[in-house]
Amino acid sequence: MLQRLLPAVGYLLLVQLSLPGIVSGVEERISAPSVQISEPPIGLSLGPELITVATEWQNLSSGPVVQLQGSKPYQIWFADIARDKKITREASLHILTNTLRHVQSSTNDVFGRPVHVTVVAVPGEIRREKTKAVIADAILELGFCSKETLQFLDMKNAAHYAYDLGSPGSLGLDVCDWDAEMNEAVIVDYNAAYLGLYLIDIKNTRAFKRAHATFSHLGENVVRSDRATPNTMQAHEAIVSDQEVQRHIINILQMLDGFLSEYLVKEYTPANVGTDRKPLRSDIRAVILTGDASAKGFEHLRAVLRHLFSNLHPSWLKDSIDPSTVIATGAAKRAFEILRKSKDNQEFNGHPREGHDEL
Repeated sequence: MLQRLLPAVGYLLLVQLSLPGIVSGVEERISAPSVQISEPPIGLSLGPELITVATEWQNLSSGPVVQLQGSKPYQIWFADIARDKKITREASLHILTNTLRHVQSSTNDVFGRPVHVTVVAVPGEIRREKTKAVIADAILELGFCSKETLQFLDMKNAAHYAYDLGSPGSLGLDVCDWDAEMNEAVIVDYNAAYLGLYLIDIKNTRAFKRAHATFSHLGENVVRSDRATPNTMQAHEAIVSDQEVQRHIINILQMLDGFLSEYLVKEYTPANVGTDRKPLRSDIRAVILTGDASAKGFEHLRAVLRHLFSNLHPSWLKDSIDPSTVIATGAAKRAFEILRKSKDNQEFNGHPREGHDEL
């Protein structure tokens, strides 16, 4: 992985790919498909700490090309937005354009020419339409998108796209009767400062339940323990005792178990029949990991999930994609769809808009 500190601006470039035959003179090259790209489908995700750009190659493989750790002003802005704190449009636009300018520059370096974002994926913490509008304005102001095709995608649908949940094969099934069966997915959005949980109906992602919890400073130390910071190229190793880690794991286990108990049942009962019944835990087809927590933090999370979902199909845990890049990867896959349809002369209304919530 190419890592390069961008001087004086407080951004750490965590990932940048070099496409063979397009970019030269970089410190390290990661193998990527050698394809002729006319207009690459670009997905952008804005996280609480990381900003990631991904693309879908013309041979239908997808993945990240750039990932930056946002500056302190960006991280504070995101935290304030998540708390519904009112921030002026001018202040938001200033922070976002400064942040996205570096994302744009790094992305253009990868492709050797200016490229455009087609889909912006935002986490559940960004709920206000006004916030999405200012994000769109910042991207437009930089010339980093085409307003004719720009769309927003929420993180539920981005995760759905990333793992192609609409395909029975991705769920470990040969066939799936979407109308007759309950098919649920759990998304675990695991970050340094919070844990977000979503239960979605795979057929209709509008039907979802959500829970959210904020960790204490103790929890953040556990989760951040191997995350690099903008001030150093080395990961910062926080001093965390085994007892603290155990306490953190128990907190996660209790939150997850409480969430599942509220919205799922373990077995059929007379009260749980008919069209209004709650899903069973065995109706879970996929558990998707997203977020920017540390590798160590995700190790603890996987252990908790295996304890809670021990009876599910072996393919249930979806973690083959780096959790910090899942949402951008899903956005890139959606971008591919949009550009393919655009090429087929399907009309767009010429304004940034929300992507389809129902897949």
